[in-house]
Parts: sequence; structure tokens; C-alpha cells
Amino acid sequence: MTAQLSGALAALFIGSLCAAAPVENLKTIDRYGQFTGEEWPGKVTSDDQLRADAEREWKILKNLAPDTTRYDRFGGRLEGTPRKATGYFRVEKIDGRWWFITPEGNRFFLQGVDAVSWRETGYNTPLLNVDSRPRKEFLELPERARFQEAYHTQGKVNFLAGNLKRKYGPDFDRKFRDIARRRFLAWGFNSTAKWGWGESIGLPFIEDSHAGPVRRIGEKYRAIDMYDPDFAAKIEPAVKAVCDRRRGDPMLIAYSMENENGWSEELVALLLQEPADCFAKGAFLDFLAQKRGGDFAGVAELFDRPGENRAGLLAAKLESAGVPVAEVREFINLSSQRYHRILRELFRKHDPYHMFMGAAHCPKQSVDWYEGAAKYVDFLGFNIYGLSLGWVDRDMDRLMRADTPFTVLEYSFVTEGRGYPGYSGNNTVRSQADRGTGFRLFTEGAAVNPLCIGFGYFIYWDQPVTRRGLPDGEAFNFGLVNQCDQPYEEMLTAVKAANAKLFDLHDGKGTPFTIPTPRSILGSAKSRALTDLFLPGTQSEFVVFDPSNRHYFNGESARLKVDENSVKEPGVYPAGILSSGDGQRYTDFELKVYLWKKSADQNPVNHFSVEESSDGKTYTPVKLKAAAGAPSEFNEWLLSPASGLKKGTSYLKISFKIGRVQESWAAQFGRIKLKTEP
Repeated sequence: MTAQLSGALAALFIGSLCAAAPVENLKTIDRYGQFTGEEWPGKVTSDDQLRADAEREWKILKNLAPDTTRYDRFGGRLEGTPRKATGYFRVEKIDGRWWFITPEGNRFFLQGVDAVSWRETGYNTPLLNVDSRPRKEFLELPERARFQEAYHTQGKVNFLAGNLKRKYGPDFDRKFRDIARRRFLAWGFNSTAKWGWGESIGLPFIEDSHAGPVRRIGEKYRAIDMYDPDFAAKIEPAVKAVCDRRRGDPMLIAYSMENENGWSEELVALLLQEPADCFAKGAFLDFLAQKRGGDFAGVAELFDRPGENRAGLLAAKLESAGVPVAEVREFINLSSQRYHRILRELFRKHDPYHMFMGAAHCPKQSVDWYEGAAKYVDFLGFNIYGLSLGWVDRDMDRLMRADTPFTVLEYSFVTEGRGYPGYSGNNTVRSQADRGTGFRLFTEGAAVNPLCIGFGYFIYWDQPVTRRGLPDGEAFNFGLVNQCDQPYEEMLTAVKAANAKLFDLHDGKGTPFTIPTPRSILGSAKSRALTDLFLPGTQSEFVVFDPSNRHYFNGESARLKVDENSVKEPGVYPAGILSSGDGQRYTDFELKVYLWKKSADQNPVNHFSVEESSDGKTYTPVKLKAAAGAPSEFNEWLLSPASGLKKGTSYLKISFKIGRVQESWAAQFGRIKLKTEP
């Protein structure tokens, strides 16, 4: 007798999940940009409905005004001992805790929302497919003559702009700012955080800017070659331009330049593959030589190229495997210091009054990069998608030693539905109410950290269902408000509760919101098809569902991995225990796994383990054999028992074996096939 994943669950998991199509081939949308394949309460069906929404909300918002008895005009709290007023935002450590200080000298905890403008490019969606043919997803586009603003970006359409104009009339561009500011006051936000690109609604903000035509490393990376002798001269025009625009604005908190452009060990490996005219490559070789007393012969030995001189090494494509990891990390730190020092000097030259943040950092970057940045920025910015500080908390001891305050300028919670897929196993939750629960868990938990001085929620409005770019642009339910400008009230109830507490929590008063099992709010239909296979309580808290980048996995959208944002050390992390059920025994299995093609160890047996048991108490390892599947960005393998299972096996424990924390995401598994008999 043969069974696969016990009946209905097997059909769901092995069949429909593997057949899922790309978003743009599934979704058709109506004239308002809404998915036509689903209905929900409040779904917009007419322009009159939009106008009625506006009238109903205005009755609530029209009398809102800042509480001037409790806050200064920048949102600083009027309590405690006043600090020095400089006319500009700054940071200060008070009684062991870092704070923003407003221009009027009061403590300020950043509670912001990103991308408040409908003009933000992420709210647009392409009009044409990648083959230049018109997209068939659009049932009706906004009329160009009436909705010119919906086509403000060449080759794209902005359904949000069309909906705002329908809702608020021809003067919608002014009206949306007034509504957004009043909503923020009602919801407890005091800033538009980042991604404003010059847009202002009268609240404090962080100004973003691009570096301009500087030299970068690799075609697909944001990393900048700060060793270019002309780096400062190339980037100064961009610095001067943003400073000229914002120099006298007291609402400006700080300058940010570029996003997630930091270095990692992977980037340094790429660096060594660059051509001889890459300045950073030469700098790295010089650094390695300096560590060896100026001897390039020793550097050549590292790359197994004895006798090669500097010029020869510079011209060659080199492998990084022989370079000591400690030296790679030291070079990353020094490079970060160089980059941020040059930028800080330029910003101080053109605006000596406002703070400099640099770029926001993400988990793919080395801690050595942002540790180096800490020496030259006023505060750090992080992008974290999860229920806790995760990967930042993993390195908290180093941040504490650096004693540099930080903000989280991107965090978010999403649901599947209304045409939107899940984002990640760390922040995809079951309902709109759970999005609010996630918001509370994250912000209240992080606010008590003495280095944490605030947050910027990503983002104000949802992204378009039909993606912000093709073929793989984002399309997620990130927003506090949907693309028809309807707030998610179920979520906002909890958002308001959190925002009311954050200042006091950071001030050491009260306790953060929590629930017994925070990860219980995570999940979706696809993730449950995987995780519900395992016995409750047998899955490591560090193992998460990953629906992203299915094109890297030969179309497999349902996978589990170890959460690189949370895991702190190498080890074995159980995906869970499978039970064959009463009267059943396992006789065989096949586990489809994936390994990142750039991982040094391509033997899947070294990344996964399967153990068997007859009683669910005593487990013994199963010797595995591997058969190669289809190649991709993540190479596919099929794991099965090398010599069968023991008679009487009723339980199988599947685990990840993680050797490098930085590559914990690099091994994943998806489909499971099982055979049982009575």
C-alpha cells in the first residue's frame, strides 16, 4: 500500500502548490486596480463609493489637531528636563538611553510611515510585458485625458493616483497631504520616516537621495567602489543637490543616501572576480599584502598562484576560498569606514547642521559593514522583516559596544489574499488583525532597547497587485491603506495601541505587548500545507516558510528554510517530525531539497538529516543518497534512504544542518513523497 502525505494534504501540497503560476499570469484587475478573482467587504464598485468613503472619514478627521499641551510642533514630548535646543534634530544619550532631540530641545521617539506620496515609483505598475506587448491583466485603464497624473512615470500606470482623483477631486494632490497628516495624528504616527523623495506633509522626515554616477561593483549590486580616486568628486554633486534643497528645513531629521548598499563576504568574493580596473579589488590586494608585511608573494600563495605579482593578480579572476575570513571582515569594516567618512565630510561641508545617517542596512550585509559605519553616522538605519529585531539582535553585543543608536526604517506585515501573495515566512500572517498583532509585537518589543530610537513602517499604501516592475517586481499587501485609499481598520486598532505606548516603553515605563506563542500568527494556506504535516511542537522556532523567488527554485513556491534573520550559531535545526499514523509504517521517502549554487559544499547530505523511530522517542540516523534534479540558482536534489528504512519506522525527523550562519538560507526543502504500509 502506498500513501503520499496522507490523503488530502498530499494532493494539496504535491499538486496545486507546485503548479502555481506567476502573479502577472494569474491576476486580472478592474478599473480601480483591484483583483477581480475575489470579493471582500468594502471592495470598491463605483466612484460614488469612493466619494462616500471620503465624506465619512472627513467627519472623523476634520477636527483633529496636535495636542500642543503635550507635544512641541515637531512631535517632541513636553515632559522631563528640557534638553539643549539647537534649531535642528540631533541625538543624545540620557540616563543610559538614546533619544532624538527636537529642534526645540524635547525628546522624540520616531514613529513613522514610509513612502507617503502617491508619486513614489513603487506605487506604479508597468503597462507592457517584458516582451513589449500590452498586458492583458488590465480590464480598464484610467483615461489619459482625465487622469494624466496616473501616467506620471513613463511606461507605467498608477491606479492609486486615479483613485485619489476620483475620491478627492481635481485638487487631490493637496488634499491627500492633509488627509495623510490627519490620519497619522489619529493613528499615533509623528513622522513620514523615509522614501519621501522630497514630499512633505508637515511632519519630521528623513531625506533619501541617490549617489549619482559613481562607480559600482558588479552589474547587479548596489555596492559602491569607494576606492575610486574620484569617488568624492563623483558623489559630491548629489550631496550638494540634496543639501541645497533641505539645508534650512527644521523638519528634516537626517540625510540618508542609497539603500542596502553595504558589503558582505559574498560581495568581496565577487570583487575578486572583477577586472583589473576595479579600484576596490586593488585595494583589497594591497590590504592583504600589508597584512603580510608588504609581500605580494604571500598574497599570491593565498590564491594558489605562486610567483604572481600585483599586476598579474589584479588581472586574474581570483577565488576567495583561501583568504582568512577574519581578514575579509576587517577589510569590509575598513571599507565601510572609508565610505562613510567621505560621505560625512561632504554632508558636513554642504550642511553642517543636519544629521547624517548613511544608508539603511539589511541582513545580507556583514555586521562589520555597519559596525564600521557606526564610527561616522549619527545613527544607524536597519531594514528588518520579522516579529523581532532578529539578525540585529544577533549582533547586539557589538552594537552595544559601538554605542550608536539605531532606527528600523523598514518593517512590515502582510497577508495573502485580494490578489496578493505572501512576502516571507517571517512576516506573512493569517489576517488583517494579525498584521496589527505583528506590529505590536515588533515595535513594543524593540522600543525597550536603549539603542532603538524609532521606526518607519513600510509602507503607507499597498503596492499594485500587478507588480511594481516586471518580471519579478514586488506586489504585496504592505500598506496601512489599500490602493483605493481605504485604511485597514482591523490592523490599525492594534497599531494605535502600540503607538500610544512606544515613547513610554523606551523611557523604561510599562511592559511590551506579547502573546504566548508569537509565531502562531504567522502563516498562509501555502505555509500550512508544509508546516501542518509535522507534529505540533516539533519544528524549530528558527525554521520558517519561504515563498519568495520561486523562479530560483524551478517554480517550487512552497519551501522551508532556517531563518537567517534569527539564527545565531551553527547547528541542527529540526524542520519537524512526521508521523505515519496509527497502524501505518514508513517504507520509503523522497525529499526534494535545494542548495544555492554558489555554496562551497554542494553535497546535500551535508546540509540535511533524516532520523527514524518506531516509538517517537528514540531516533537513529537514516543514511541518505542524493540524485541530482534540475539546475537553477538553487540546484535541486532528491534525497532518499540509501538502503531502505527499518521495519517498524513510524516517525521521521527532518532537520537542517547549518554550518555557516551567514548562509543558513542557502539550503531549503520543498516537496516530500512518502510511502507507507500497514
